[in-house]
Amino acid sequence: MDATWLDRRVVATVAAAAEGQQMLAVGFADVRIRLEGKGAETVVFVCDTPVFIEHYARLFELLTPTMRVLCIELPGMGFSVPRGAYRFTREEQEATIAAVLDALHPSACHPAFPCVGAHPAQLNAAARAGPGRGGSLARGA
Repeated sequence: MDATWLDRRVVATVAAAAEGQQMLAVGFADVRIRLEGKGAETVVFVCDTPVFIEHYARLFELLTPTMRVLCIELPGMGFSVPRGAYRFTREEQEATIAAVLDALHPSACHPAFPCVGAHPAQLNAAARAGPGRGGSLARGA
């Protein structure tokens, strides 16, 4: 049974009420994100349960005056909702992160992914490295 329709109804209400947050539909899920700030560089966080976008509020306050800050909740980790065929594999997580980044086109992307996002961060940083792209990799413990 695919009950994600119920999740989508609940998430639509929660996401709409949260300031600065939005749902981004990518091929594998409806992903909850927060993107704010000014500047040419973007630091990207991927939430790792039990930490959600709301826990990054202080970082947004500190960083957004000088750079863009993107926070992503992967399906199953917060209010992002997977599509029926999503099986939570590492490859699907990597593809979801890549799809979000492709949709938003952040320049000079600096992934700062804790724990579960560390491996996808390495793959995305390597894939996005290139002349004029900028960026770096910061990994949590």
